[in-house]
Amino acid sequence: FDEIAKQIQFEGSHDKLLNAWNAMLLDVPEHRLDTLVTMKHNYNTYLLSNTCEPHIEAFEKDLESNYGIKNFNDYFDKVYYSCRIGMRKPDAEIFEHVLRDNHLKASETVFIDDSEQHVKGAGECGINAFLLQKNMEMSRQAVDSLDAKLRKEKTSHETELKKEKNAVLEILSQSEKNRQRAEEERKKGGLFSRWMPARGAT
Repeated sequence: FDEIAKQIQFEGSHDKLLNAWNAMLLDVPEHRLDTLVTMKHNYNTYLLSNTCEPHIEAFEKDLESNYGIKNFNDYFDKVYYSCRIGMRKPDAEIFEHVLRDNHLKASETVFIDDSEQHVKGAGECGINAFLLQKNMEMSRQAVDSLDAKLRKEKTSHETELKKEKNAVLEILSQSEKNRQRAEEERKKGGLFSRWMPARGAT
């Protein structure tokens, strides 16, 4: 915090700066925690947050005070805080780290964030990234609807790939048939010429 104080030329006490810094934090409504519980039962869920240790300490204290919860570990399969892994959104390395660490495929992963630059960063890594608009709630129904949409697109894509594969196989099969036919014709021609009497022979 000393570095932050120097950068903004803050001359007050450490506690005042810390309180001002933590004032940026928003509360976590209970219905959102309920949504997280429901989604975790149906999906692999991960928290990826740009934050710092004072903020972590503050919101974990708030969680315990309001709900008796120590941290978010019970609400996600894994929690990633930028200050603890030395990477930040929207850099590609942090998205790739989470994918690699959990053996996830980018094309099968959904990233939801309220920052356009973070959504853009995730999208550039091949992740299905969606912007959570201001005052929008991410309900279980919304997630299921999004999941159904992605599954439909994936099925459609796989169907097209299957058609293309079958077309290539058909071409290869026809090419092999033509090759075999030509080989048979060549052999027949060879036998015919071998047993044909030479011109002028009696």
